[in-house]
Amino acid sequence: MSSQTIPQNTSSNKHFNTPRPRRSILKIILVILATTILLSLITLTISYFLWHRHLDNKLTAEFVRLRANGELITLQDIQAQYTKPINGLNAADYYTPRFDALTVASEIFDTTSPLNPAATQMMMPSLPSADTPQIPFFTETPSEYTRLNLTPPLIVLNDTKTYLASIQEDLSELLNPPIFTGCFYRDTQFQFPLLGPADHLQQIRNTSRHLQLAHWLAVHEKQPNDALQTLTTIRSLANTLENEPFLIGQLVRTSLLSLLNKEAQRAINAHLFNDQQLVQLQTILTPINADSTLIKTLQGERSALFAGINFYANNPIMHHLGLNKKEKLFAIQYYDAIKKDIIASKNTLPNASKLIQQAPFVYIATNTLLPAHKATIKTFHQIEYELTTTQLAIASYRFYLSNRQPPQNLANLTSNHLSINLLNAAGEIDEQITNDYKLRTTSNGLLVYHPGPDNTDNLGNPYNPQGNEQHGLNQTDITAAISYSNANQPILLQLFLKTTQAHLDNLKAEHENDQPDGQE
Repeated sequence: MSSQTIPQNTSSNKHFNTPRPRRSILKIILVILATTILLSLITLTISYFLWHRHLDNKLTAEFVRLRANGELITLQDIQAQYTKPINGLNAADYYTPRFDALTVASEIFDTTSPLNPAATQMMMPSLPSADTPQIPFFTETPSEYTRLNLTPPLIVLNDTKTYLASIQEDLSELLNPPIFTGCFYRDTQFQFPLLGPADHLQQIRNTSRHLQLAHWLAVHEKQPNDALQTLTTIRSLANTLENEPFLIGQLVRTSLLSLLNKEAQRAINAHLFNDQQLVQLQTILTPINADSTLIKTLQGERSALFAGINFYANNPIMHHLGLNKKEKLFAIQYYDAIKKDIIASKNTLPNASKLIQQAPFVYIATNTLLPAHKATIKTFHQIEYELTTTQLAIASYRFYLSNRQPPQNLANLTSNHLSINLLNAAGEIDEQITNDYKLRTTSNGLLVYHPGPDNTDNLGNPYNPQGNEQHGLNQTDITAAISYSNANQPILLQLFLKTTQAHLDNLKAEHENDQPDGQE
């Protein structure tokens, strides 16, 4: 039996063993990839809108909280609050024309100004020539004569009187103002990035130098009423800045109060005032509340930071990632931390400082626009301590004048000697005052001091070993010293000979370097 070969269906096997075309696999992969991308885009889009909605909701909730607390948020809020209509006479409307007049008057005597310098020679022929760089009393020259116990040259006295006579009308209007019901300066437009000092701040500083000059002359010529009037006006100008919403305005205010304190101490040590005038002076020297002043400016500073964040939000990356909104939330958290630290009397701002160290580098506005809040707190507290020490020194001096002996300590002072701000509800000196401030007396006078922001007691020494006044920092205290009229030597020289002499030597060297030829 022969075997038969069964033929195979080659065409069928060929079809059965052929693999699928690669195009089909690629098509499937592309479909999967496209679907994945589409789903990712949908997810990203949904996430994008959910992320921004989340941030918007958080910001809205924070803004609602802040507004419920009566806080201002935007620069528009600040502008509306600052320029709120006044029912009565606006102090700024009265003072501004006088500021303008004094600015022009002072520029006439500064040959670097575009005004004709020949007017200098015409009005004050005692000056050597029309190209004298600057008349001496726009520096510290007149007050230096007093501090160095020197008789001012006749040329300085004559030129001072001539200049003050030339501005007498405007000066008189400054010294005798009407009663105001409020103040806002109309040159202020709170918008970013133009948040620099307004014109009125510079004009006030210039006007304060004129008042300082007038006060120096009044003290030199033993005119207590004129001296007290100029001090009152310096305080009035400082008061016009009470509602300034930004730190720059409040810092100008503190500089005026520091000037007021320095000039008041000069007048007291000249023994110009009677008891009634000393009482008036105590009122003029009422200190600011450093903490509440700073807390009030935080709203303005925060609104400026928000405006800065909006400015930088034009960057598309910042915008789309929501970093501008995240930065605003961070700013709210930061300013809340400052406020809590201040309320808790943590003047080094530990919580706020820790927070700001964690600020991401992409928060451009936060990392470039935030002011030095710790330094500002020191400045505000320094002026509060300065005014309070002088008030207490006056009270102790009044005690001495009425009893012919100084009080043994500040607790001996009563409501007969103290300003109302230093009394508690029972009408006695506040216990916190007697804890924070110290009295020292000698046969030559008395001094009251506060250890200052560093809280280190240096027994009332106002100068460091180099003779520099450091206002309660670097081995110094914040001190108000009054030497008696019959003192053998100033009390500061008696108690702190080396540092006080170093200070006087520094003043003398500066004074001699500042003198134009022929005026030493």
